[in-house]
Amino acid sequence: MSNYRISAPVADYDGTVGEYKFAKGVYEGDITDAALSYFRTAGYGVEDLTVDPDGPGGLPAKAAVRGEWEQAARDLGISDEEIAAASNKDQLIDLVTAAHDKASEAAAAAQQAAAGAHAAADDTQNGATQ
Repeated sequence: MSNYRISAPVADYDGTVGEYKFAKGVYEGDITDAALSYFRTAGYGVEDLTVDPDGPGGLPAKAAVRGEWEQAARDLGISDEEIAAASNKDQLIDLVTAAHDKASEAAAAAQQAAAGAHAAADDTQNGATQ
């Protein structure tokens, strides 16, 4: 089973389809492969919410809708103008991934600098006590 958002063809549908309970036309949660196949062929919107295990941590799955990638872009401080300039989802994914990588590198560098400063302080303190 995988985690999905299923959107009913009727946007305000409240009820069940099989074992899946829809509220305001949406079900979110685990779903069997058989049910997933049914929903796809019956015209339901299907969005994979599982994290891409091969993708960068903390980013939407590559199959996620553009709106999720736009939110990830905003979370990384990318301006609405830069987001709008990405004319398709692949360009937006590239933009977000590059910003994510840059932020990760900066965080790693800051962590390394802090560890170096801590080690230097320890050396200074140990030298003073000897």
